[in-house]
Amino acid sequence: MYNIIMDQKNDVISSETFDSLPDPTNSFVDKITLELLLNKTHYQKYLCKTDPQLYAEKQEFLESCSRFRRPIVDMTTRLLENPNCNNYSREVCDAFDKYAQVLIRYLEIKEMSDQAQSVFDNDDDDDTLFPESMNLITEKESSKKSKPSSRSSTLDSFILRK
Repeated sequence: MYNIIMDQKNDVISSETFDSLPDPTNSFVDKITLELLLNKTHYQKYLCKTDPQLYAEKQEFLESCSRFRRPIVDMTTRLLENPNCNNYSREVCDAFDKYAQVLIRYLEIKEMSDQAQSVFDNDDDDDTLFPESMNLITEKESSKKSKPSSRSSTLDSFILRK
């Protein structure tokens, strides 16, 4: 990919690659694409090579989660038992509310998906994709057997006649 740039002094057109020009929009799209399409292991390796500072921050966050795991679970349990608990700051309570809403939405969608999957799994016509069209095909085949064809080398057997 090339970007054409016009030199205003000499009216000369030169081409430069997009990589040499800073474009915050493309870098954002590239970052999001890599983060979403790579699996976690490959993304962590990529991040370690390309952005060591961000990688270090993520590793520090994971270590903090590990270190504070028990207090986090205890706080979450207390907030589930009493959402109006005044023992924590407003910031903690707001974050918990948002966290709980996201989890509830996820679980509701998962539940609907599981129900739809169970209906699909319990379907009687597992072998056929279009059961109505299969009935038409079997009817055509039975009518062909009853009518002897005079010419077997034509495409008449593929035409539906009214």
